[in-house]
Amino acid sequence: MGTSRSRRLRITAVGCMTWDTFFVLDRPIQTGSYAIVQKQAELPGGTTANVCVALHQLGCTVRLASVVGDDDAGTRLREDWRQRGLADDWISTRPSTPSDRCLVLITPGELGPERTIVWTPGARPRYGDPLPVTELFDSDALIVDVDDERLRQFLVDLPQHIAPRSRLVGLVTSLLSCSPARALRLGLQHDVLIGNEHEFCQLTGTETVDQAIACMQAQMSLWGMRIGAISQGSRGCTLFTTQQVVRVPGFTIEPVDVTGAGDAFAAGVIYGIVHHWELERIGQFANAVGALATRSIGAQTSLPTLQEVETFLQKHDIVQHSTAS
Repeated sequence: MGTSRSRRLRITAVGCMTWDTFFVLDRPIQTGSYAIVQKQAELPGGTTANVCVALHQLGCTVRLASVVGDDDAGTRLREDWRQRGLADDWISTRPSTPSDRCLVLITPGELGPERTIVWTPGARPRYGDPLPVTELFDSDALIVDVDDERLRQFLVDLPQHIAPRSRLVGLVTSLLSCSPARALRLGLQHDVLIGNEHEFCQLTGTETVDQAIACMQAQMSLWGMRIGAISQGSRGCTLFTTQQVVRVPGFTIEPVDVTGAGDAFAAGVIYGIVHHWELERIGQFANAVGALATRSIGAQTSLPTLQEVETFLQKHDIVQHSTAS
């Protein structure tokens, strides 16, 4: 497989950064019992940051507008960001506020490692924060991943006024924090919407993926949404437009930790969309990025390079021909 590297894609984003603490336990947690910690780690995370780092690994130029707290976690998040060679001048520190934190419990399961996430909300972007608006929209794609309803509405409304050709990519996870009455409408105002099957069902108030897709397709053309991408774990993914539904099988891999796999999948979708690939090719590439992201503990630890994704696809007899960006 070959992918054109003639121009570095420029991706911008508005969203969260989180400091994650991982405990690998020897058994599933049961009420009234206990489990032994076999391994622990503290690592950077956060849905938006994970997607951005994944795109950086794939060779894109990435800029993230975010907020951290004025604590040790915030300092470590910024330091890690800079060590990766990423600019942190769009990342601000909110005084007298702790950083976003997650406790991630990894336990053995019948089908592989399972995880439970305990989230402590902290500093996150909100309406009224200063943003480099012109620079955000001067990119190949802008990722919008904020749970502040007013800020999200502000960002999805802006393109028609200042950048009608911009490409807005929304992540469903943060949408679900918005009121149900507004979440679906906000989601439909993105050009591309990415999430897992449970998130799409919750967003649409449906029980199955097919029902969720039908609900979205009935309204996409009214609001401007063009593509939806649904991750389905080891079973692969489903991508859809108003007229097309493409199901792409996943890859068999022995996962160590699935934290951030969906974010890596999202990065693969974005990479394929900005290259104008067909849906099946996007799904294959995104599935590979997501699978490779599960090789070690942490959401950002084993994110693959473009060469690693190409090699992985070749080993699975999937050849993707070069496409100019």
